[in-house]
Amino acid sequence: MSEQPAPPPTGDEAVDAALAELTDATSAPVAEQVEAYVGAHRSMQDRLADLDG
Repeated sequence: MSEQPAPPPTGDEAVDAALAELTDATSAPVAEQVEAYVGAHRSMQDRLADLDG
């Protein structure tokens, strides 16, 4: 599997970190990918909740 290019920065530190985690996970074993997806989902939910409040 080829390495994925880094996503462009969004300007939001939490979102950028979650996207970087997903990018890094693409070459990992499936179990680690799932952990990265769950972590990114949690981070995005937290960030959206911060914006709502």
